[in-house]
Amino acid sequence: MLPKDFPFEGTACLADTRGNLENPAPASFQSGISVISGWACDAEGIEIELDDEAYLAAGYGTRRADTASVCGDTDNGFGLLFNLNLQGDGMHKVRALTNGRVIDSAEFTVTTLGAPFRRGLSGTYQLPDFPERGQRVSVTWQQSQQNFTIDAVSSAAVQAVTADIPRSNPVNAPLGRFENPADGSSQSGIAIISGWICEAENVVVEMDGIRTFKVAYGTRRADTIKVCGDANNGFSLLYNINLLGEGTHTLRLLADGIEIDRSSINVTTFGDDFLKGASGQYRLTNFPEPGDFTDLVWDQARQNFL
Repeated sequence: MLPKDFPFEGTACLADTRGNLENPAPASFQSGISVISGWACDAEGIEIELDDEAYLAAGYGTRRADTASVCGDTDNGFGLLFNLNLQGDGMHKVRALTNGRVIDSAEFTVTTLGAPFRRGLSGTYQLPDFPERGQRVSVTWQQSQQNFTIDAVSSAAVQAVTADIPRSNPVNAPLGRFENPADGSSQSGIAIISGWICEAENVVVEMDGIRTFKVAYGTRRADTIKVCGDANNGFSLLYNINLLGEGTHTLRLLADGIEIDRSSINVTTFGDDFLKGASGQYRLTNFPEPGDFTDLVWDQARQNFL
């Protein structure tokens, strides 16, 4: 793996493309469905290399306002939704490249539940003394993410229900689906917004009829070939769902201004947009099977347990 300072951090070797691979973070633990993401200035496209083998095209061009001072514009984000369990348990490495040149790289550890994708599991657990002593958080298994999500904290939350947004689904709307976050699910922290659309020029996610975000579109989804006739239909975006605030919120998927799908979610926070300084490790008994146990560790970067 190339050292982070060769030739210097965030610049492609022998090129002038500046960028950063943000997820997965170096030396982190990963499991389940994740978004391999970061940013790069003026790239013609981004490829993700896993363990010196798989080259996968990432969606490129999402808005990253924090890159404006470095890149001179904001359409620099990239993302690739990927089931990291497919790499198997143990150490792995990932590199982000443009035009065959490395922008950034990271090594991380994958922990699975014995299979790439576990079906039929369920479980809700109470984790005591988190984020502070005397408080308690509830986590529930979500199959679509292959991980646990936070669905309640001990302190009472003000439930702010969003206004109803009328549906508008023309008969000729492109085929597509909102997969994450699932409709009716509980969400907290850095969330995966993902799914697929057959044909579109501009794909955005609208939140509560107020905020609109362009998503990285065009990643390979082989499972859409029968429906769409091709595979370049996936979209993904990492977003701090805490910014929406406590309560129920509506996310709409729009392709070229036409609503394709929507999802209503319930957001639970710890009272802050980004919780800092907390730590905790918990052992869940009888998961994924009776007699088994699974360890959860708080990850500040993801604002969730992994």
